[in-house]
Amino acid sequence: MTFSKLPGKGRGQQSLDLRNADVGEAYMLMQQAYLDGLSDGKTPAQIARKIEKLQPDGADRRLRHAWAVAKKEIFADYELPSATARPSKT
Repeated sequence: MTFSKLPGKGRGQQSLDLRNADVGEAYMLMQQAYLDGLSDGKTPAQIARKIEKLQPDGADRRLRHAWAVAKKEIFADYELPSATARPSKT
């Protein structure tokens, strides 16, 4: 996997949103995993776990941040359950 590097905005701060190449590429990979999961008949929880496992190992801090932004967006867009969410005790 290759990710292009774009300069950030502001005083040394890098702005990461869906217009950023790294975030956009990560989002597209996660979206493809979502669509593949749907076509395979997976549940939203199974798709969410699959997306959680997509993050490349050994990624640098900037790329990890880009993946976190993309994951937050895709989980919100497709209303996927967060793997870190704990069930409430009743």
